[in-house]
Amino acid sequence: MAAGDHLVVTRPDGWIAAGRRHHGIDLGDGTVAHLTGFTSRSAFAMRTNLRVFAQSGRPQAVDYDWVTRNPPHFVAGRKRRRGDPEIRALPASEVVERALFGLDMAGYNAAGRNCEHWASLMKTGASFSYEVEERAYQPLVEFVTGLVWELLRGANPRDTPGGYLGSVYTHGGVRYQERYAAPGQIPPVWSRSTDGGASWSPVPQREVPHPLTETQVLGR
Repeated sequence: MAAGDHLVVTRPDGWIAAGRRHHGIDLGDGTVAHLTGFTSRSAFAMRTNLRVFAQSGRPQAVDYDWVTRNPPHFVAGRKRRRGDPEIRALPASEVVERALFGLDMAGYNAAGRNCEHWASLMKTGASFSYEVEERAYQPLVEFVTGLVWELLRGANPRDTPGGYLGSVYTHGGVRYQERYAAPGQIPPVWSRSTDGGASWSPVPQREVPHPLTETQVLGR
């Protein structure tokens, strides 16, 4: 896996999210940008550590050579037409830049605006989801499981192994912290310290620089 990769992971753990696939963009510094949540009120694109994105699963990079040879039938909610531009991966640096710019994009719709739609949009400039095309019942399944997840979010401590509560990073001599109230409880709170960690001030995730260097793992 490398910066700019479109990642997909099947999360094996947990009694709610087991077997569900999740998509995001690898930022190349141990963090991932991904659309997370299930309602227009709670869902937005966030930056988290790879551990939180994977939740004990094994992320893999989507093969965009295969995507180009086997393009999706629907893009941006409409059926592809003859003459539409070919779907190709953008340069890695551009994908990372787009994903960082796309943080805080809000809203969720299982059929037309899920995590795969967001990741493919960042990767190619075209929004599509093979999971929706492959399984006509997927939107209904996503909606039902999403409601359950929203009601019980934070009640599944196995989602992030080892009680992971965040990390401390450095960039340009400044420390940044990503902290979770409980293992697997998103979104994280990002903060910044300019005095070596003696004091921390909250900072919007879009103001957190890239790339980061992880220096400490926070756990309980």
